[in-house]
Amino acid sequence: LLNSKAVTNIVPFKTMPNSATNEIHFAARNDYQPLISIINNALLHLEPNELQPIFDKWLLNREALNKPRVNLTSEEKKWLMSNNKISYVIDPSWMPFQSFNAEGESIGIVHEYLNIVSKALNIDFDIKPTKSWQESEDAIHQKTASLVAASKTYTPFQKLEFTDSYLLNPFVFVMRNEGSNYVNSINKILDKEITLVDGYFSSTDIASRYPNKSFQLVSTAEQGLEDLSSGKTDVFICALAQANYLIAEKGYSALRVVGKTNYNLDLAFAVQPEYAP
Repeated sequence: LLNSKAVTNIVPFKTMPNSATNEIHFAARNDYQPLISIINNALLHLEPNELQPIFDKWLLNREALNKPRVNLTSEEKKWLMSNNKISYVIDPSWMPFQSFNAEGESIGIVHEYLNIVSKALNIDFDIKPTKSWQESEDAIHQKTASLVAASKTYTPFQKLEFTDSYLLNPFVFVMRNEGSNYVNSINKILDKEITLVDGYFSSTDIASRYPNKSFQLVSTAEQGLEDLSSGKTDVFICALAQANYLIAEKGYSALRVVGKTNYNLDLAFAVQPEYAP
């Protein structure tokens, strides 16, 4: 919730160890900074036997904790035995969602999700190295790869089958620090130069809603932020996760998120039709 609302003045504590609930934190005001390290140290000393009675009472019993995390039908289990290695491609320039590191290994949010699925189902995801998103897209269309992460609204993949969404990230307005106030509607900034990322449904929809407005298009969020930083544009619209990651990673200290649009990046896995149930 803090990320989706772009809240930056509340600091989360460390996750409770061995918790049956994911991503639960304490939060404190910024002027209570000493309390953060104090409670973090206390959490480190909690033992599983101290926490288990709490989970048994309010969340799960011990038997439930020992049950398989994924319940599959016999048909699904049989299918996985014959298809336990699934090829996939990524967008190599789409951090923090996905990319390759210097060693050529897949990294990013999508990679972490696939690791969880791989361990839960005892299957392997075989990555096919590509140098660009276009190359990855071609691999999907040519069926040399079976799976890819994409927005459910991504038009070129509409013939594929999509899983349930596993990540919903808002598109936000990014501007330079000087003179930038909170923006809750694109109508308030139509007098400015606005840059969109080409290929997103949000970009296409915004352009169609304002046919008399000329928008600049870029192929990557990194290029959009660079253009914003250098003064080539006044406003850049992109996913919040990308904005936060790239601003920190590239040191764009003069840029900041100034508001949220009504659009979201609805991320899911797209698979070849023959892989769908």
